[in-house]
Amino acid sequence: IIFANWRGFAGGLRDMFGEVLKYGAYIVDALRTFKQPVFVYVPYEGELRGGAWVVIDPTINPRMMEMYAAEVTKGGVLEPEGIVDIKFRTPDILKAMERNENFAALSPEEQSAKRKELLPAYKRVAVQFAAMHDTPKVMLEKKTITDIVPWATSRQFFAQRLRRRLAEEAVRQRVAEICPGASTEMADQAVAD
Repeated sequence: IIFANWRGFAGGLRDMFGEVLKYGAYIVDALRTFKQPVFVYVPYEGELRGGAWVVIDPTINPRMMEMYAAEVTKGGVLEPEGIVDIKFRTPDILKAMERNENFAALSPEEQSAKRKELLPAYKRVAVQFAAMHDTPKVMLEKKTITDIVPWATSRQFFAQRLRRRLAEEAVRQRVAEICPGASTEMADQAVAD
């Protein structure tokens, strides 16, 4: 079980000097070929961001890796502020402002002053909107996590899940021993039955 509560790789001098990227690549290489079940869990009030998410993403080894999150977590490759800076820039915010505010009665100078006054509030709303997409429910809907596991019952859940996954892998190995040429689909069908 990996308890994931990391902000990720910043790309600054400190991270480069500490060879964070290099060691992240070592982790990816190890997880890619791992032959036992790996559970990634973002704990209660935990946060998984950026390069940290990339290093332990279940798509690295979908047969062995599963990702779960507690009911109150945050996760995504970018922070909400970063998403706003990329997807909802100042010109887009000004267009939204034009749709929602009545500038027609104001002089051009008053319009400019009003836009300048309202811009921080609109930016905060945009950041809040982006933050609403960092919830476990959205992660589950986008299939980036397998399930939401409450912190209070996580120990029992993972103990039971590990027993099941080990039993499934034992069945797959047994199918491979009995039928050396069997496909993974055949082993998966034996597990499903």
